[in-house]
Amino acid sequence: MSEHGNRISSEQEKIISDADAAILQIIKDTQAKLVEAGAMERPGPGDLSCSACDCTKFMPSGEGAPAVCSTPRCGHSLTLHYVF
Repeated sequence: MSEHGNRISSEQEKIISDADAAILQIIKDTQAKLVEAGAMERPGPGDLSCSACDCTKFMPSGEGAPAVCSTPRCGHSLTLHYVF
């Protein structure tokens, strides 16, 4: 790490990159299964609406649960918003 503590090594960057890719693939696979099962529709470009309620846009929550929509009437996971 740098003296400021905000840089990661190339080895650490690879670990994070691999984890990000694995997480993204799990979400994409889950969404594909939900579409296949009829539980959600594949939206058009730019459509971030929720498949479980009438929320029209995914708003990441702040601390604690950034993968959960912070729209007051929603609270569903980003997976149901088809953000990827």
